[in-house]
Order: sequence, then structure tokens, then C-alpha cells
Amino acid sequence: MTEKKYRVKQIYYSNWSEKLNEGHETYWQTLPLIAEWIGNSLESCRRLAGHKPCWVSTIGVSQTKEKFGQVRVYCYFAMESAVSKKYKRLKKKIKKQNEGYYKWLKTNQCSPWIKKKYESGEYPIEIPDISEFTKECYFKDLKYYRSVYFDAFKLWPQYEKAIRSGADLFEYLFETNKDLDEYYNNLINEQILYFKKGPQWTEEGEENIINNLTRRKEEIKNTYVFLNNMEE
Repeated sequence: MTEKKYRVKQIYYSNWSEKLNEGHETYWQTLPLIAEWIGNSLESCRRLAGHKPCWVSTIGVSQTKEKFGQVRVYCYFAMESAVSKKYKRLKKKIKKQNEGYYKWLKTNQCSPWIKKKYESGEYPIEIPDISEFTKECYFKDLKYYRSVYFDAFKLWPQYEKAIRSGADLFEYLFETNKDLDEYYNNLINEQILYFKKGPQWTEEGEENIINNLTRRKEEIKNTYVFLNNMEE
């Protein structure tokens, strides 16, 4: 497969028996530290300038490690316990907001800016179904997953190949549709070439490879569009 073009020269080894070049002596010790940073960032809280620390994801991380010279972070999205806590906080917040709305309906007393919100048609606020809320958490986690990995690429540009290659959801780490198209075009050509070498080759089978991988590519593209249009 065509090698991705990186912004800086990559430091990458896939086997402990390989001889490390000068200056790369800490390679095998550095990758686990990067993995740990990514794992901690994925499931912990972040402090935004001028704000209190806040939990930004419902991601659970089961393990971080170096494996075959790659940064591995095993995680899952919309962790049930985290989603449940977040859902309870949301319900409490919405109930409090609706209480203020119903009080305004009775008394017609509130500040002008609050009155404008009450009259906008947004109230009473509907509490989302837990299944829909879980889906929302999943996609927010996916968007956050991308942001954390892109931060890692910026912090350790010389290890981007090791980080990107080991990501479970590397398909969602392309920066542009052009990069995604290039990856899938190469993958289709590679699989067809391999398939043609075997005795089971058929025209229908080759067509299925093209259709299945093209469908997958379009699904990922649609997800990119959805994530970009999501509210923070």
C-alpha cells in the first residue's frame, strides 16, 4: 500500500530485534508513555481556559501499551456507567430549567433575557430518551477521539506513523476526504490484486470487493460530515 506522506521524518520500528538508529535509543520506552497520555486524555477531564475542569467524554480505556512498535490504546465509547451519570445530570438540569419556565407561566415574572428564551418555543424542554442520548454520547466520543489523536500527532509528529498505525479507529483519523479516498483506492487495488492470484477469482467476487469497500468509504465520509456539524 502507498506510504502516507508525513510532515516530518518518521521514527518507526516494528520489532525489538531491530537496531535503533542514533538518537532513537528511547523508542521502546517512549511509545508506552504516548499511549498512556492518549488513554488519560480520552477518559479524563480537561480544563479549558477560564473554566472549571469538565468531563468531556464517556470513553472507557481498558489498556494502553506499545505493541509491534505501535501505540495501542484499547477503548470503547459510550461507557454505560459514564453515560448513566451524564444522563442523570442532564435530566436534573432540564427539570430545573422547566421548573423556572412553569413558574414564569404562573407569575409572568422573570428577567427580560430569560423571558425571550421562554417565548422562543424552546420550552418546556423535552428530556431525551436514554437510547438516543447514548447514541449522541457515542458520536461525541468519536469526535473527541479524533481531537485527542490529532493533538498527539502535533505533540509527537515524529511518531505519527506509530500512533496512527496502532489506532483501533484509524479510518476516522484521516484529515481530508482526499486522504480517505486515496487510502480506500489503494486498499481496493491491493485486495483485488491478491484475489486475482487465487483460484477462487470471479468477476462477481471482484465487483463485491469494490462495492463493499466503496460503501464503507462513503459511510465514513458521511460520519465525518455528521461529526463536523455536531454541536459542541
